[in-house]
Amino acid sequence: MSKLEKIILKNHLCVGCGLCESLGAEEGITMEFSDEGFLRPKLKQSISKRLDEQIFSVCPGRTLESETPESEQHLYWGPIKTSYTGYAIDTDARYAGSSGGGLSAILIHMLESGKADVVIQTTASEVNPVINATVLSTTKDAVIKSAGSRYAPAAPLVNVIQVLEQYDRVVIVGKPCDIAGVTNLLRKHPELENRVVLKLAFMCGGTPSQFGTDEILSRLDVKHDELASFRYRGEGWPGNVQALTTEGRLETMSYPVSWGEILTHKVQPRCKICADATGVFSDITFADAWYDDGGGMPSFDEQDGRSLVLARTDRGQGIVEEAVAADAIYTEGLAVEEIAKMQPYHVLRKQFVMSRLMALRCCFRPIPSYRYLRLLEAARKVGLKQNFKNFLGMIKRVLLKRA
Repeated sequence: MSKLEKIILKNHLCVGCGLCESLGAEEGITMEFSDEGFLRPKLKQSISKRLDEQIFSVCPGRTLESETPESEQHLYWGPIKTSYTGYAIDTDARYAGSSGGGLSAILIHMLESGKADVVIQTTASEVNPVINATVLSTTKDAVIKSAGSRYAPAAPLVNVIQVLEQYDRVVIVGKPCDIAGVTNLLRKHPELENRVVLKLAFMCGGTPSQFGTDEILSRLDVKHDELASFRYRGEGWPGNVQALTTEGRLETMSYPVSWGEILTHKVQPRCKICADATGVFSDITFADAWYDDGGGMPSFDEQDGRSLVLARTDRGQGIVEEAVAADAIYTEGLAVEEIAKMQPYHVLRKQFVMSRLMALRCCFRPIPSYRYLRLLEAARKVGLKQNFKNFLGMIKRVLLKRA
């Protein structure tokens, strides 16, 4: 049995990014839905030892190792050159985006300025609007069409090597684990590095099972075969779920219900021990720059979208500055200390990783290789009681899974 099967898949370390399909295209690996509703590599045959080692060495579900010295990383947010709030100047991009259209604005700037030939990103499938598809965008219209969060399994790296071999200047958009996978790949294949001109990530609360979307549709009393289109967010901020039927009936659900009550409880196991939900391997990370609700928590009242923009590298900072000068994006400087007020849950996520990893170790489960991500320091910030609670919670999950 391959390491991919024995270690990564059997122990739920797979993040579903699709990188193994790109690496294993000649040996028939494809990404397909598992019985749990997640995208997982399907092996049509026994794969070669060479391919197995290749996959194992770059899989972001198994390895996350930062090359930025820990002294240059924020405890929770990783490396940051500059931090901003802002939004897309283009009103269509701002309206379509889930959080102010900042990410879309940068993509449009990259394409229209000639700095990029193509963007790898995720959008709704043309065949089934609740399923995600990986697309190559080359125009502003294509970028805006793909704007908005997609809270379902997505595998943007299914053909990343093939795209990098075809195009000279590629922008890659993905979840933090997707961007970590690209980073791992480029470390092993430096000949491809110059072809990735920008890596963009968005902060992630975890990948929900496709069954989470099924539950949303059930609550809305909409059947799959009735759907003409489906949005998780966007067209407002935070934006509602929108299920439009072929007969013109529009059913909606608020973000606090769709994400807070349904989808967040259906994320894949690997996300429970994620050490990078904030995109530390990207050039620029985007997120919702939530306003305070008056009680110290994010407000989800509908209003004009606002993006949180973290430039992590010199390249990323330079692109943001160029986009501002080109009137593609509006930004205001933001003190790093303010980020936790906008994204408090990501502070907690980082604090609890170490205790959960220790629980898996006690259960003789393999865990990812995390290096230079300041996990122990983050765990110390939350205290013994909360760490022990999370430790026991993970032990309970393992025992229930065995049962």
